[in-house]
Amino acid sequence: MEMPRPAPEFDFLARLVGRWEGAEQIEPSAFDPEGDPATGRWHLHQLDGSFVYGDYEQERGGAVTFRGHAVYGWDAEDDHYTMYWFDSSAIDPSKPALGTRAGDTVSFLLDAKLASRMTHTIEDDHFMLLIESSLNGTEWSTFLRGDYRRV
Repeated sequence: MEMPRPAPEFDFLARLVGRWEGAEQIEPSAFDPEGDPATGRWHLHQLDGSFVYGDYEQERGGAVTFRGHAVYGWDAEDDHYTMYWFDSSAIDPSKPALGTRAGDTVSFLLDAKLASRMTHTIEDDHFMLLIESSLNGTEWSTFLRGDYRRV
């Protein structure tokens, strides 16, 4: 029996593979009342032409203050991208964020008590991230803006 081949949508996710570093701005919120600039680092890999996975760390004031692990995929049956996110806050994601793509941008929506929208724009050696949150799913507040370069 021949192994199935990854869907062509994985080619877009492959653009994330590599090491990235850049400036982040954390906006004031219930999680961080003052907000702050930070430095974000990503190290992403691809699993045999399919899932992209990797680690993230955030540095503030010269120390790593937050870590995360992401797994990006494609659900061909339901026709959307997926992102599982685990981080040092130890909140169980319980389900993946579901994503849609338009050009160089894929936006993931995690529908939970505190909804999250994570927009990734990938242009060659430049990767931008916007994370927003909402209590009602209609009014969104910016939580983090990241601007990363391939290193």
